[in-house]
Amino acid sequence: MAKAKKLPSGSWRCQVYDYTDAQGKRHYKSFTVDDPSAAGRREAERLAATWAAQKTMESNPSTMTLKAAFSAYIEAREAILSPATIREYKRSAKTDLQELMPLKICDLTQETIQQAVNHESLTHSSKSVRNMHGLLSAVLQAYRPAFALRTSLPQKEHWLRLRYCHGTTDSPRCLRPDAARRNMRAGQPGHIRERCPRLPEHGPQ
Repeated sequence: MAKAKKLPSGSWRCQVYDYTDAQGKRHYKSFTVDDPSAAGRREAERLAATWAAQKTMESNPSTMTLKAAFSAYIEAREAILSPATIREYKRSAKTDLQELMPLKICDLTQETIQQAVNHESLTHSSKSVRNMHGLLSAVLQAYRPAFALRTSLPQKEHWLRLRYCHGTTDSPRCLRPDAARRNMRAGQPGHIRERCPRLPEHGPQ
């Protein structure tokens, strides 16, 4: 990502390569923000990155892959989002919905996306699937805004508090329903004495 430089006036200026003319001279697009603080520097870099990403999309929209769109989307927001959020976006781009990443964004269909989401639902919690789909939706809104997603997402999970009785000792444990079923099928010692009311989706505190 292009870095902003401070001008003698105190303003921040960020330049991004635009094109090379017939004489071989390189031309740059400049973005200047008058705010002399660090926030001004981040804003100048954000404007430059957003313009560069949009230019890439407009110059070759038919060949831009979803992976490239994810990268452009993340780069355009590195200056304004928290490092933790950017790390999570990069992790998601590297590990989630990988069957879609090589595809051109113009070739993506609702059916293709639905199949990928269904596949991810087999190995991820509903919350994780909803998060990865939310990022996908944001990327497509930025680079293919006419495409409205209508994906069916997995229902939110509700944690259950199960009480196992081992001899004379009660041992409460909070498990997702699928984990509870696995424990019962595995024949773990003890038995369920009661089911307590549902807990929030995010599980035990």
